[in-house]
Order: sequence, then C-alpha cells, then structure tokens
Amino acid sequence: YLVASWPFWQGGFPDLMAITATRDNTQITITTKASINGGDAGSFPANQPTTVALNQGDVLELFAHAGDLTGSQVAADKAVQVIGGHYCTQVPIGVAACDHIEESMFPRQTLARDYIVTSPATAGLPNGRVRILRILAADSGIALSYDPPQGGAPAALANVGDFVQIGPSAEAFKITADKRIMVTEYMVGQDYDGQEG
Repeated sequence: YLVASWPFWQGGFPDLMAITATRDNTQITITTKASINGGDAGSFPANQPTTVALNQGDVLELFAHAGDLTGSQVAADKAVQVIGGHYCTQVPIGVAACDHIEESMFPRQTLARDYIVTSPATAGLPNGRVRILRILAADSGIALSYDPPQGGAPAALANVGDFVQIGPSAEAFKITADKRIMVTEYMVGQDYDGQEG
C-alpha cells in the first residue's frame, strides 16, 4: 500500500495512518515518510522499514507531529486495511476550517496508469468545487502527461512514494502515466473562496 495523507498542521494536529489486521500473527513492514516518535506503537524513523506483528482486529495508529506521511509504504504478509488521513487540518494550510480527512487506501496492485479527475459538484456549485490533487508514484521512474495540459504540473516522479501536487483548481482533465500511480483529491476548506460546498 501507499498512504495518502496531508501535511502536519502547525495548529497542533497530526496527520495519520491506521492499519488493521484481519488475521493473527500478521507481519507488517511500514516505511513512513515522516518520523513517528514514541507513543504506544514506539518510534518509526522516517524512510526506514519497521516491522510489527498484529493479530486479527488489532489496529496500529500512527500520528506524525511534523512532516507529511503521504508516500509512506505498508507491506503485509496477510490481508490488512490501510487508512490515511488527518485528525484536523486545513486545505490548503491557512484556509479554515478544521477538516477531518480519512480514506481507505487501495493495494498497489489495483492502481492504474490513467485517471480522469473531475471536481466534486454540489447543489450550490454545479460546476464543481475547487480541490487540490496529489499524484503518488507506485513505481520508480514515472513519466506523467495531462490532457488538457496543466501549467506547471510536473512531468515525472522519480521514486516510489514521491508525489506531486496540482491546484487548487476545479478543472477536469486526464492524467496518463507510463507506470502505476495513485491519485487523491482534497476539497478546499470552506473559507477558500467564501462558497461553502
């Protein structure tokens, strides 16, 4: 699994990931992009694989009080559920409100090379709500293209777990990669443009 999160907010709120085991004695190797210091789970140094064992129904929650867990990797020898998110944040940072983000991650083998992204529409905003996109690399050495072209959008991702951010924008477009990627969307906070959605 790759984990999509959102950066630590200086307001004191951490980004997070949670892993739930479905079978006893599940061996899970986690490589976090941000350091996890202390707590009941122990420490997880950034970019260093750490292995833990969980039994059926056990949940390992990791909170980063600095940095961004986006791009962290999880590998397990039995089926698990992986969730990425944030306890309370702003999208983008500096724009209210305190939004809780939580999403189940898909296994890497289910990720695709082509994605069509559209802006979420609401009754008050039929043309779509402004959002921020993140594109994560599931493989190394990925070439990216966009249709229509997206000004300033990067054309490559070097390593597994690297990501690029596009937006804020409400434009719909297609993302094409020559290897597997994961795409996430984050709607902006309610005060971004004065239009709640």
